[in-house]
Amino acid sequence: MWITFRALMGIAVIACICASATFAFEFGWTRGATLVAHWTYAIAGVALDLFKSGLPILGATAWHDSKPARSFACWIVFIVLTGLSLWCAYGTTATQLAEKFATQAVAQSDLSIRQATLDRLRAQRDAFKFTETSEEAVRTAEATAITAAEQAAAERARGGCKDICRQREGEERDARAALLLAQQNRAATVKVADLDVRIAAAEVALNAVDKKEAVKEADPQSASMANAIGADRNLIAALSQAFFAIAIEFGSGVGFWLVFGHAGPSRRVEVDSPSQSTLVPVDPPQTLIRIDEKPADIVERFFLEVVHPVLNRRVRSLVMWEAFQQWRADRSIDITISHAMFGRLSRWHKGRVGGAVWYLDCELAEGYAVHEPKGLPRPRLVAAGSQVTH
Repeated sequence: MWITFRALMGIAVIACICASATFAFEFGWTRGATLVAHWTYAIAGVALDLFKSGLPILGATAWHDSKPARSFACWIVFIVLTGLSLWCAYGTTATQLAEKFATQAVAQSDLSIRQATLDRLRAQRDAFKFTETSEEAVRTAEATAITAAEQAAAERARGGCKDICRQREGEERDARAALLLAQQNRAATVKVADLDVRIAAAEVALNAVDKKEAVKEADPQSASMANAIGADRNLIAALSQAFFAIAIEFGSGVGFWLVFGHAGPSRRVEVDSPSQSTLVPVDPPQTLIRIDEKPADIVERFFLEVVHPVLNRRVRSLVMWEAFQQWRADRSIDITISHAMFGRLSRWHKGRVGGAVWYLDCELAEGYAVHEPKGLPRPRLVAAGSQVTH
């Protein structure tokens, strides 16, 4: 369960690092004036951002190894790079928000222009008062007018202009008026037909506009929060951008430190093969007693001769110390090492389980496992990452 949780948290941290690196890339890209400068700044931004994500672990490891100057330098560089990353993230999120506002403004302007065009065309269409007239009706009116004119001219040619002549002239005037009206109606009919085509095109163009994009809020969360608390919308938007940027940058900066521990890589001894352990047991045990040996050398020789690396096995610290006492007596080593000093001098990986300290992933050689308690904890209960001093 713990391994699964750490794996999920590791994936989340990697996602934050990728987002932060993307912000750094985009910010660096916008700093350049040429293509080479674009790529140079962008790659440098990504490299510095990735370097930043490992600095907390390096700083904590240096502090754990009693190197305060190096640890202080790591944290100073981390703070500087985090500030730069926050600047990049804030700038990128602000740019994205500005793009949303610009897109909304363009959509609203486009919608207004197309709606105004459609309204203007419809107003022009409604201004026409006419009777729809075809081209054939105009030709018929022209023929009627010509016939009336010919008849009036024939009556006048007979001499005088009596009642029939005046009647034919009246018919001519009416025919010419009817022709004029037909021509006017025909012209209006053609004009209205053209307007109808343009109105249809304007309606299609208006319907093509994304009205949802034009009417929705560019930042609905900020608008809603501003309305709820009565604050300025721009202030809320700026705060939300800052919080988002800080969350990403701290997730990418200290995420690995929080998830995988502050002490850096685990110092647990791998015991898949004897060559992977820093303590290699000697078989048969050495019986030579060195006169100039220091207590630390004696303890190390004890581990080399008596302690065998075995995965998922453990020995209680008191049992280990008693085995050391027996080993020392067998070799007539005249030196007194207390239990606490033995724990400090021993370099084997230790952990605390159930209030007792255990030496992990090991077992004592045959003949030295004295007073071994029964019912040891199961291997999965051992706190593999814990460190103790005795």
